[in-house]
Amino acid sequence: CDNLGLPFPAKVVGEKVTVTGLDMAGEERILAVCKNKGASYRIDILDLEIDDQKVTGSQWLAAYRRWSNI
Repeated sequence: CDNLGLPFPAKVVGEKVTVTGLDMAGEERILAVCKNKGASYRIDILDLEIDDQKVTGSQWLAAYRRWSNI
């Protein structure tokens, strides 16, 4: 979390969201805390669509994707 520039824009199934934080689910799963239209929810960070050019620290997300074999 310290390496990502929060908050940052992303998409989830084509819908624009703002990622405001990260949370852990168990020992190996990272959840993104997202806000959209006044609602806040958590989704698996691997389900985010991000623009690497707009997210500081996006290389950490790319490394996590590779580690997760996605």
